[in-house]
Amino acid sequence: MWRRMVYGGFLLTLVAVLVGCAATERVIDYSTMKTDVKMDRSVFLQPLAKSPKTIYLEVKHTTNRPDLIGGFHSVLASQLQSKGYVLTNDPNAADYWLQTNIRYIGIYNDKIIKDGIITGAAVGALSGLAIARSAAGVAGGALVGGALGVGADVATRTKTQVIAVDVRVSERSLPQPKDHRCGVAASATKIWLTTEAAAPTLVQLAAQQIAGIF
Repeated sequence: MWRRMVYGGFLLTLVAVLVGCAATERVIDYSTMKTDVKMDRSVFLQPLAKSPKTIYLEVKHTTNRPDLIGGFHSVLASQLQSKGYVLTNDPNAADYWLQTNIRYIGIYNDKIIKDGIITGAAVGALSGLAIARSAAGVAGGALVGGALGVGADVATRTKTQVIAVDVRVSERSLPQPKDHRCGVAASATKIWLTTEAAAPTLVQLAAQQIAGIF
């Protein structure tokens, strides 16, 4: 009987150590923010022998967090201007139309795709991200004796925040205007990362990726 008790205690201790080690490794890996950004397809524009080139920029959103993406327009505009493009408020005078719709900004989970919160090209971009998912509690939940390890694991659980954007680019200077559509998604992962803390980084990453089309 005592042998079983000793063996059982050894197993519980081993589980606690292993889960605790996983938590320690996660602290090392995600104590600083890890980011990724993807576009679901390449967009190629026809060369235009004109300088400066003009862009009509339109930024919309269908998120429930407009407070977090208010700076998206200015960040994207600044990225385009740094490339030598001139923004115009007159769509008829523009060489290009750049229209964006921010579909989602918030914590990543499978429901945002399954429930149709994100659809279309943005899904393809989101699927391409190297999103880190926490395995918290898997081992600890299997054995109650791993309570200490589980506690350490929960305390270091990683959170991934994402932004998903639909993009439409229209080449208006061609004899027949040509439209291009794509999706852009960016992610940020850190221990207990909040959407509010991640938003400026996500906005910057997405805007930089979109400006890279030009």
